[in-house]
Formats: sequence, structure tokens, C-alpha cells
Amino acid sequence: MHEDKMGLYFCRLMSESNRRVTPPRSLNELLSDFNKIKVSSEGDFAVAMENHLWARRFLNYLIDSGSEAEQAAFKFLVMTQVFSPKHENHRKNNNAHARVNEKQKQRPAKSISKSKQDHVITVLDKFFSEEASDPIFISNVYLFEQVVELAGIVNDPHYIVTDKDVDLLLRARDDFNIKQNGLEPKFKKMLEETKPSTLACLLSIL
Repeated sequence: MHEDKMGLYFCRLMSESNRRVTPPRSLNELLSDFNKIKVSSEGDFAVAMENHLWARRFLNYLIDSGSEAEQAAFKFLVMTQVFSPKHENHRKNNNAHARVNEKQKQRPAKSISKSKQDHVITVLDKFFSEEASDPIFISNVYLFEQVVELAGIVNDPHYIVTDKDVDLLLRARDDFNIKQNGLEPKFKKMLEETKPSTLACLLSIL
């Protein structure tokens, strides 16, 4: 999406969330503001950060901490959030947490739109390929090997991206190193370190 149009679309979708009187209570709540935004390039990501006060503040917090791995992980979460709402509803309906049973493994893959296929390829190239610009690593070695293997074949013209590939990325989102032991504690720490005077100033901008 062109940056100008993406910015206008983003602002329209975010008008209510950007006027929240308090910051997001959790990282998941912050990410939910990106449910309908397909962030598929560095330009899209820059516009998304510019138009979301708390996402921008958290990114700056990660930059100040000097952790490129955490910056990449946050970018990964934002770029894959567009896939997440359906995934979260599916998990709740099945009362399961990041587990795939044998029946699910054996189910036939379902086709997805060309737009989603392209987005999956973009994410894999950016974070898991040999030439990844923002490489990330997850604690589940078997899952990591699966995602890296997928990144190595996804650009083959004969390979068809399916919903199972999306599921693989969503499982990577739930990895311990990405959220529970990574960005979630950092987000809470940022909120704790936000002084009341600073918070009031930030809220006045809204």
C-alpha cells in the first residue's frame, strides 16, 4: 500500500484507539490496534509507528535499550498481527494454547488469497531467510528449523503458500522468547518507568 494512502487508512482505523485515556494495559492490547493493518514494508512500518503513539514509544524504548533482536521481534509481531485475530478466535474456540494435535496436522491445507501469500513470503524473507534483514530466533528449535526451511522454499515458483504456512508463523509469534520472556516484560517495564508527568504530556497530544 502506498505510504500516503496507508497513513490515511491507518489514521481512520486508529482514531478511537489513539484517543485512549490510558496506555494499552498489555503488549497484546497494543498489538490488537494493528488487527486490520497489513504492514508489509519498512515504509508501512514507519507510517504505522508514526501514527500510533504507544507503539512508537515502545519502539523507541527498545532502540534505547540497544537490543536489535527485540526491535526485530516487535517488528515481526506488528507485521504478522494481521493474521492473528482469526488465530486467536480459533484457539479460544478449541480451548488450546499453541498446540497442534494430530488431527490438525493431518488436515488438508487450505488456499489463501494472493495478497496473504505475498505477505507470508515478505515476512519469511525479512525474518527467517539466509539474507534476512531483521533475523529473529525462537526458543523452540524444531519450530525454528521448520520456519527456516519454509523460508528457503517459499520463493520457489512451484510452491503454493497455504493457511498451514500462516499457522507456522503464528506459532512462532507465540514462542517463549518472543513474548513471555521477551517483549511482554519489556512493555510492562516501559509503562512502569513512564512518569506521571510524562504520561500526562503524552496524553495531552491525543
